[in-house]
Amino acid sequence: MKKHVYEYNEVVVGSGLAAIFYSYINQLPLIFKEQNPPHFYERFEADFPLDKILLTNFNESLDTPDGRIEVGTLKLQVYNRLLFILGTSGLMPFSDKINKIRLDNNLLKIITKRARSAFIKYNKLRIFDARGLEGVSQTKKNKKKRRVHDWFKIKTQEHNFDLINVGDEFINKIYFVKEQNTKKALVVSNLSEKELLSFDYSIVPMKYKLKEIFIKNNIEKPQRGLILDHFRREVYNCDTIEFSSKNNIVFDNRTEEQTCQNILQSTHHTTHSALLDVYPWRLNHLLLDSNGTIH
Repeated sequence: MKKHVYEYNEVVVGSGLAAIFYSYINQLPLIFKEQNPPHFYERFEADFPLDKILLTNFNESLDTPDGRIEVGTLKLQVYNRLLFILGTSGLMPFSDKINKIRLDNNLLKIITKRARSAFIKYNKLRIFDARGLEGVSQTKKNKKKRRVHDWFKIKTQEHNFDLINVGDEFINKIYFVKEQNTKKALVVSNLSEKELLSFDYSIVPMKYKLKEIFIKNNIEKPQRGLILDHFRREVYNCDTIEFSSKNNIVFDNRTEEQTCQNILQSTHHTTHSALLDVYPWRLNHLLLDSNGTIH
């Protein structure tokens, strides 16, 4: 069947963690053109109550020059886990096979990657991320600095640090990663478009600044030759776009923390036994062990 009309009371558009939380907790269909996962190093706070939605917040300690810090579970693990649950529960009717989404006269027109089309009829549309959604007009665009990832292969003195929180916009954080006996450092910066084009924020001055940071934190000695082999720069657009909600279309700008916390507060007295009556939550409980491994 090339064309089919799906009918839902409420539909969620977006692929960030906020949209996924809302879809999962409210048992609503989720539509998106492409995934927007958290970065691999992003974590929940150590006291974030994921247990209220039948997930486990695994606390870990990260070693830093300022001592150990307690952090929660990786957001990417929760993201992948909930996507699996939503897909298995039938709440992602098109999975990641969508090529185009267009809003037209209270209908969502879906074109899949196989050039097949379908329509979604809804009573309420909640949009967390309008990127890739045609047929909507923005009211305001908030320019923000780009998040920049600079990857280095490194050779330093032995150390146990997982993270150095520098705090500057140019070199904000440094994550240490070990892959197949290769030591790498991910340098995270927040730079404007103008700064990205400036030599003062390029790889050369970054290497000098990194050397100073490593010496300051006893990772390297001044007389030694520090090896920093830059091999990749990734730039992420963090601009936000505002839309005005109207009629039965709601643009939801909440973060994943705000979305989940609001729902947790409203369901504070709900018991786990009641939650297990909802199919995706029961599926999550039965098919996945506490480490998120599928049986």
